[in-house]
Amino acid sequence: MDLHAVYKGKCAKNNLDFKDRKSKALQKLKEKQKQRDLQECNLGMLKGVQEQNLNNLPGKKFHKIDEQIDIIDDQYKGFNLNFWKCEDKQYISFYTDGSALKNGKSGAKAGSGAFFYKDSPLNVSKCITEQDGMKTNNVAEIMAIVFGLEKLIEYNLINQFDGFLVFTDSSFVIDSLCNYLSNWIKNGWKTSRNEPVVNSYQFKKIIEIVEKYNLTIYFKKVKAHSGIEGNEMADKLAKNGALAND
Repeated sequence: MDLHAVYKGKCAKNNLDFKDRKSKALQKLKEKQKQRDLQECNLGMLKGVQEQNLNNLPGKKFHKIDEQIDIIDDQYKGFNLNFWKCEDKQYISFYTDGSALKNGKSGAKAGSGAFFYKDSPLNVSKCITEQDGMKTNNVAEIMAIVFGLEKLIEYNLINQFDGFLVFTDSSFVIDSLCNYLSNWIKNGWKTSRNEPVVNSYQFKKIIEIVEKYNLTIYFKKVKAHSGIEGNEMADKLAKNGALAND
């Protein structure tokens, strides 16, 4: 037996086996790299979609105004209305308020008021029913905005201007819609403590209208019971609504 030839043959075979293993290893590395590149691409696309979706969140449709503003009154299609004019845009303004007797307790009564103008058919005075939610002040405050927007829909005024300015004495409503809403939606209607958002049903009613009609709503905080006519009238409408539960 030619031992040299046998040794040479084994060396050649081992060399081929090594090259084959090396080739397979390189192929696996290339496949893994392709998978990583694909995952990064997908993650990048997903991130882009998420960012785009976040930019379209309803929370972007609500804004708080802190500075002093001027309101003018005018007529439109036979309606006396109050307007806020900002640069080249015009917004219908109205006041909202909520009222609750025995707030959240057994036998509670609650009502919402929306005031547009003296003796206006747009003015709203409604009681809070079980369908609207619990008879609490916060529910009444939120639903006052819903009822005001629904009245504008009823009279075909919802899309006639650039948006709306709502005067309210409720910091709860303003903070919820202007500061917290976007995060609540991103978290699946959970708070930062991972608890369900209270009054989410009522907030979703506002969002439904805002999204359907592509609205922008500004909010201006007013001091309650300080002699501001619009706020006093909205308060009266809300109390009358609560008493309508009788």
